[in-house]
Amino acid sequence: MSDNDTPIERAVELLVYAPIGLAMFAKDTVPTFMKMFVARGQTEVTQRRKTAGTQATQYKTIGQMAVKYGGPEVKRQAGAAAETVRRRAEETLAAVAAATTTPPESTPGAPPRPAAPPDSSADAPAAASGPTPAAGGLAIPDYDLLSASQVIERLDGLTHPELLQIRAYEITHRARTTILGKISQLAG
Repeated sequence: MSDNDTPIERAVELLVYAPIGLAMFAKDTVPTFMKMFVARGQTEVTQRRKTAGTQATQYKTIGQMAVKYGGPEVKRQAGAAAETVRRRAEETLAAVAAATTTPPESTPGAPPRPAAPPDSSADAPAAASGPTPAAGGLAIPDYDLLSASQVIERLDGLTHPELLQIRAYEITHRARTTILGKISQLAG
């Protein structure tokens, strides 16, 4: 286009020659661009596929290691926990057996004296001597109807002999460790 062109010549150039030139340019360059776009797309897909394959291999390796080494570790920890539970159960059974056996100094025909629980203090022999009190004779009314937490709330303010009496009753009846532990704290 030149400045001396008439408006008709400019319109012919714009409406006829420009579209023809653009079409010819596209005919020559589109296949090249298409090949370039296809190659770029293939490279991108190949790279992403390779990355996904590498990650899958890593995850598989980690999973295999977890199965190979994690299984025995879980088994070892479960065994240790089971051993701890077994040991505690044996200790509890031994303590219950010790608390329910009849001492050799008791007289025939007399009710067995309760033994002190394993965690009680040695300075409280008065609880083990003498007959076990009835629930009605305890310093806490309706003792047998109360939960352990309710009994513990009522222990504060009781005298030493009252605590020992409740301790003796608890040992021979329900032997709730929370109550016996609180009495040991208060009586000690």
